[in-house]
Amino acid sequence: MKGRIQNFVDNHDWTDLLLGAVIGAVIGLLLTSFATPFLNPHVTRFYEDTGYYSAPPVSVEIQETGEYHPINSSVQDFDGLQWQSDYSVYRIQIRNDGQKAVDQLEFTWRAPGCVVYSNTDGPTAGGQFTLDDRGTYGIFSNVSLDTDRYQCTKVIQVIEGELSPDESLAVEFVTTSDFDRCDVLIDLNPRNQHLLEYSWEKNGIRFDEQRPVHPTHLKSSYQEVQNVTFVGTRESLTMSSGEHIHSFAVGVRGDDLQDAVKKCSNASK
Repeated sequence: MKGRIQNFVDNHDWTDLLLGAVIGAVIGLLLTSFATPFLNPHVTRFYEDTGYYSAPPVSVEIQETGEYHPINSSVQDFDGLQWQSDYSVYRIQIRNDGQKAVDQLEFTWRAPGCVVYSNTDGPTAGGQFTLDDRGTYGIFSNVSLDTDRYQCTKVIQVIEGELSPDESLAVEFVTTSDFDRCDVLIDLNPRNQHLLEYSWEKNGIRFDEQRPVHPTHLKSSYQEVQNVTFVGTRESLTMSSGEHIHSFAVGVRGDDLQDAVKKCSNASK
């Protein structure tokens, strides 16, 4: 046995052996990459940590603008929205700070409260994107209802196009945390934890990035809303994606959300 090992050592160039090992490892790495064109976040992070690539840097800035108007005045920049004392304005800007375009960009924002108006155009907002609710809730009743429905989580999407290098988009939201009895709050989850997702290509391989966003300077805004008690009927609904949305009927009790809402006739509000 010792002789066979010595003969192998004497008749092989270690430089060639090491080069072959490196080439084999690289080929294996590439085959793995091509076999998994859409990598999950854990594999993506491995490639980034090992220096194989770095994700295009996409920045997200969320600012409470401090904008304020006289009570009950009509705000023309917000399509005539009648301003209330509890309203706050948040501006979200998403920017591609890298050298490579990204696509399939999606940003899920949990409002500190619920949204009463979305501003997608004008001097402080704009860009090519769509704005959607993360979940919906249908209200069915044979009686006339006087209920206000608020969406509390918004999804910004750039689905059919790319966000090019140095390109940005911006949107503003007017929010409230002051609600009346029988108001329905859809997908209320006032946590300062949001999700940025996007994709890109490198050497013909597609990669996905998922990144949590939780700006520390907004911590107090979310704590204030979390301390508000929305007494009423709460229900958790499962969407087709498997995610859950949490909805409330404020100040009214029922066996479920539909039952609670049906009790909110014009006469009872």
